[in-house]
Amino acid sequence: MITKKIILFFSLVGISFGLLQAQGLHKGERIPKLPDKNSTYGDVGFDRYKLTILDFWSHSCSACIASFPKLNQLQEVLGDSVHIVLVNDESADSTARMFALRPWIEQPKVQMISGDTLLHNLFNVVGKPFAVWIDNTSTVRYITDGAAIQLEYIREYLSNNEVDLLERKPITYVSGLFNPVYEDNLLSYSYLAKSQYRLKIGSGKRPAARERDITLSGYAIQDMFRYAYEEGGKKTFAHPWQIKLQCIDPNVYRKPVDGYNLQQWRLGHTYDYDLRVPIGKETEKYQLMREDLHRYFPLNSYLDTDSMTSYVLIKIKGKDLLKTRGGQSMNTFRKSSLSAQEAVLEDDKRVLRNESYEKFSDAIGRLVEYDLQTPFFDLTGYKGHVDVEFDRLTFDFFTLESLQEELRRYGLRLEERTMSVEILRLEEY
Repeated sequence: MITKKIILFFSLVGISFGLLQAQGLHKGERIPKLPDKNSTYGDVGFDRYKLTILDFWSHSCSACIASFPKLNQLQEVLGDSVHIVLVNDESADSTARMFALRPWIEQPKVQMISGDTLLHNLFNVVGKPFAVWIDNTSTVRYITDGAAIQLEYIREYLSNNEVDLLERKPITYVSGLFNPVYEDNLLSYSYLAKSQYRLKIGSGKRPAARERDITLSGYAIQDMFRYAYEEGGKKTFAHPWQIKLQCIDPNVYRKPVDGYNLQQWRLGHTYDYDLRVPIGKETEKYQLMREDLHRYFPLNSYLDTDSMTSYVLIKIKGKDLLKTRGGQSMNTFRKSSLSAQEAVLEDDKRVLRNESYEKFSDAIGRLVEYDLQTPFFDLTGYKGHVDVEFDRLTFDFFTLESLQEELRRYGLRLEERTMSVEILRLEEY
């Protein structure tokens, strides 16, 4: 059983932090000394470690929860030189209950402060993950996004070097990249620029304009081509095998692997894009976007097919074992979400009752393509509504063997075959 330390951080009454909380602490400022009666501050112990990292998270932040295994590993590797502390403003009881009801979430082995208000106010925490790096004099060294909590950055800091980290700033939301004074008179335009850190484009655009617009913030080049070819969900190129990039340096066009300076990479290799087409040209906007991308980037792009080993869903019995018995529809046929605010599926079963077969096929396809990283095809030819019930472990702790066992009960099987798969080719010239 994993032991976790959850500390309830009580707000101090009668301490005058009003002005400081309103402005928020910044890099180079010191956290004010708290009275000795606040024993929780002693447990945090900034002066006992060369570096303390406060990682602010919440039950609703799936990216935060997904980072717990990384934080556990970092704390184990770095030992006593670094103290990682998770901070959330939900109560200690609700946090403990969240972990108890969601056993698939890896529990943090680092210190945790729950029920916090003081630290949230001291740093004006808005948006999570949100990280604060503090030295042994209680001085704020960096305020960053959660993505900056990386082994190479921490080791650089421990070597007494200045770490080149982007300061976390509030997100700015804008409707578009053009002057709003002229927006109503613009019939057609496009704008492509290097990404402006923490600028979110498209906020507040009127619904009538969204049909004519494409608005992207902080996209890599490969992802912009992918977006243009997916055409609003008509196709998907979300998996690694679906895009073939032929170039000298892939890091120019797509997000690099771990170990690369991701913050600096984002500054140099991600883009903002804003497009509006004239009324009546809405169906042409993705083609116009592709033309824009071809003008600015040295890539040829086109759709192609490739032969790949795939998993194919087939019938192995003539009898229909899927047909619904009717009744009220029900769909819990999915993985449990990492987001702790999602509904808790306490039942040991995942159920699809009186729902379309397409929902069943889509769920199996997601398991195969995301967990096995292999293309999926459904060749059953099945139509109509179905009743299906799988053990929850088949979804939450997936193995091919367990899936095959569940499928056999319904006269189905996954079979490996070489299939022709549609792909997007990007070729540098």
